[in-house]
Amino acid sequence: ADFDIICKTLVGTAINTPVIVNDQVGLSRATTGCVIACLFKEFQISASFEGLVETVPGVNAALLKTDRYVMNPEKDTLFRGEFDVVKELMGKLKDGPGAKNNADKIIDLNGTPKTGGTGIKQLRENIAESKLSYEIMDDAAQAFLKTKIMDNIQKYFYLIVFAGYMRDAAAAA
Repeated sequence: ADFDIICKTLVGTAINTPVIVNDQVGLSRATTGCVIACLFKEFQISASFEGLVETVPGVNAALLKTDRYVMNPEKDTLFRGEFDVVKELMGKLKDGPGAKNNADKIIDLNGTPKTGGTGIKQLRENIAESKLSYEIMDDAAQAFLKTKIMDNIQKYFYLIVFAGYMRDAAAAA
């Protein structure tokens, strides 16, 4: 439902319309909202480039490609978001790796400056850090962390599915 609300709000806006996401309760929810809006805007901007390529002679379409992101292969598998459920999803989604790549790029851009972003929370790394600290916590903290980890993996999963949906919608347009 959140994906639908954000998309309905953004449909028909100009490509330079600013988007403000505010969540006073938690960082992960605001970050997730920002990633959804940025995925939408990225595909909206890409679609506007199509019109530019068609109307301006001599424009090199390769320069306008927005899908050049490459995940750092040196990162630990947890930090790359290679969770079992995500690996399964890659096999089920049409161009699952492409959808994950789109989602990962936007997640990194909405993450902390150390991941190349301008935000305050990086969803994949937040999951990995929680998983790594899980073993050293007491039972109460483990119960909280388990819920947090599962919630964030679910958000990550949905963001990849949404990126796949946006890719399909862009190809059909």
